[in-house]
Amino acid sequence: MAKNEQEIGVITHYFSHISVGVVEIKKSVLKVGDKIHVLGATTDFTQKVESMQIDHKLVKEAKPGDDIGLKVKDHVREHDKVFKIIESKPAVTKSKPKASKLKSKVHKTKSKASKTKPKVPRPKSKARKTKPKVPRPKSKARKT
Repeated sequence: MAKNEQEIGVITHYFSHISVGVVEIKKSVLKVGDKIHVLGATTDFTQKVESMQIDHKLVKEAKPGDDIGLKVKDHVREHDKVFKIIESKPAVTKSKPKASKLKSKVHKTKSKASKTKPKVPRPKSKARKTKPKVPRPKSKARKT
């Protein structure tokens, strides 16, 4: 699958104690389930959007102009750019020939017995040698 990225917003704040970044959506629509790429001077990771909030309310999508709270898996910084990953599927090719046509072309060279691996007995593990337990001297009780 080919991957394209489209810049959709920028990080404006990060709450480290709850690992939430505030994203200002500038372009496009971001939905729960989309994959995003956060890129900055020291930030570079991708993740799936698990949940979003606007004014402490869960939302399923955000449009341009919205400021959203987004749970992130790594530390983000102000001015980091947020990209939406757009995965395009390759064009569909011709379907495979039917099995009946394949059977006539394929020569059977291996039998079922040759496909299974023979079982080799594993060597038995040796018992671990442990040191004998030595009793510790009892500590004297302190007088207070």
